[in-house]
Amino acid sequence: MLLCSVMKTFLFSSVFLTGSVAGIRARSGVLSFLFQKILRSQHHSVSTGELINLCASDGQRIYDAIIIAPMLFTAVPIVGVAVYSTYLLGYWGLLGFAIVFGSIPFKVNINFLFFQCNDINKMLCS
Repeated sequence: MLLCSVMKTFLFSSVFLTGSVAGIRARSGVLSFLFQKILRSQHHSVSTGELINLCASDGQRIYDAIIIAPMLFTAVPIVGVAVYSTYLLGYWGLLGFAIVFGSIPFKVNINFLFFQCNDINKMLCS
């Protein structure tokens, strides 16, 4: 069980690192193309605020999309594994998947409360 957990953590972090590097490269490429196009255009009708908005928010959207894309493609194998484990183990396999996926909102809420308490402590201490 420990080996599976270590492998899961290693693979998730390597996928996140690869996606992060690809997202940074894609965002940099799109932004450099955008800057070159704006500098070459004869009509400078784009205001500074529109340019900053375009570069900041849309660049971040490209980065986020590339990071999240591999996680979306892993949904199909996870459903396949759930069906196979239900076939192999019966309803106990399905119960195991329900427990694992049902614990995700619990973990998210615990993290939210933890960071919220940290923010309150920082405000009280300063």
